[in-house]
Amino acid sequence: MVHLTTLSQIHRLEERYPFNEEELEILIRCHDHIISESTQAEREDGDFLEKLAFSSPYTYFFLPGDEMRQRVTWLEDHILPEGFPNKLRAAISEDAFVTYANEGQDRNLERFLEGIADTGRRGPKEALRVMYEIIGDDQIDTAAHALMDLVFRLSVASDAFVVPNLDHSMVLTRLNNVNAKINPLVRSLKDYCLHRKWNILSRKVFIQWAESNVPLLSAPLSTFIHRLVFRDSPYPVARVPYRHPELDHESAIFTAFDCPSLFSLSLTSRTFHGKMHCLYSSDSDGMSFSCLEYSLLGYDGPNLLVIKTQTKEVIGAFAHGSWRDSIHYNSSSDYFIFQLQPRFRLLPAVCEDGRFMYLRSGDRTPLLQSMPKELPHGIGIGGSITSKPLLFIPDTLEHCAVGFMDLTHQVGCVLPDEHLQRFEIECLEVWGVGDDAVIQYALKKREEYRVYQADFLKNERTDD
Repeated sequence: MVHLTTLSQIHRLEERYPFNEEELEILIRCHDHIISESTQAEREDGDFLEKLAFSSPYTYFFLPGDEMRQRVTWLEDHILPEGFPNKLRAAISEDAFVTYANEGQDRNLERFLEGIADTGRRGPKEALRVMYEIIGDDQIDTAAHALMDLVFRLSVASDAFVVPNLDHSMVLTRLNNVNAKINPLVRSLKDYCLHRKWNILSRKVFIQWAESNVPLLSAPLSTFIHRLVFRDSPYPVARVPYRHPELDHESAIFTAFDCPSLFSLSLTSRTFHGKMHCLYSSDSDGMSFSCLEYSLLGYDGPNLLVIKTQTKEVIGAFAHGSWRDSIHYNSSSDYFIFQLQPRFRLLPAVCEDGRFMYLRSGDRTPLLQSMPKELPHGIGIGGSITSKPLLFIPDTLEHCAVGFMDLTHQVGCVLPDEHLQRFEIECLEVWGVGDDAVIQYALKKREEYRVYQADFLKNERTDD
């Protein structure tokens, strides 16, 4: 048994590990529980996840009676990949830091603390390493599929673990067609390797791909471990827990809770965690540019423009800023364009001037009427007015275009080569994203803009 239980010893550990005092007490109890069996063979055969789950003194308040044990066993048997507990235990023991840099008196305990920290508290890179070690495969086809399957199943398990009354059949339906749900990410990772002519998927390559395309890929693992060990304790401010997007309106593009497009988006930014408020839908509002611009003008917050093309690709753009009817680009603090189907591809901004949003409708004012007629009418993201926006939707909503290369974004295209960077819209949606406070603020600014415009037009009529 470990005897590092004094407050001063816990404080020493707190200085070296990314856990607070209460969390360290739980982890020490957990470690004691794991090594309490009488023989090494028993320790190897013991239920690792169950011991993690029962380490908290508040376990029976979270799930009373034998329900916790049943919940963990059910997740192991039906949701998590086969052999996950043992593979996780082996993966978090791979970090050599403790062996060579240990300063404490109990190397086994510190190796355990470091291993748990590597599942997310040390940052995404260490968590991605753990995920790669869990899979234990470097063949591109099989490893890419196994990694994305692991991520999806962890996202389901982390949700299922905290539900008070678990509906087993409902959870199992989330695993229906799991290959289709992860396929865009699998194809993205495989393409990343093949385009660089790599024959194997190394840990370094996997981490590079994740960091540049899906920065939150490790969030389902860190969230699952946090909920398993610490229950509903606050998540560290510096880390991002996994949370599935929640639509407030029926969508013709995001057709199911676990559809591939939503799942991929949830791994790119915390902005897509939580509520998504529908600002415009061509299905319900009509295929009308005037309705589209009315929904956007004045909205001052992060927003997502998503298009399903007539050839079934799902592409779009994310921007964070206020839409204004102007001959100039408006500022956006962040933006990227993307493809969600049939493969996932993200092309982030590389220009630092922050001017990525363009919207020009009709020449309704003397100022706009005096400007050159060749300036494009429509909505644009990225690029420039002189060279045309990177993603451009004309005010006719026909003959749309998406570029391949300019000075504002990473080189690449979100359409197959045979489309020659042209597409037609089948349906188009715009969503306000972020937490409730962010969305409500943006809607308030839009309403203020509408009031201002109405007053302006009223005064113009009076003057006439």
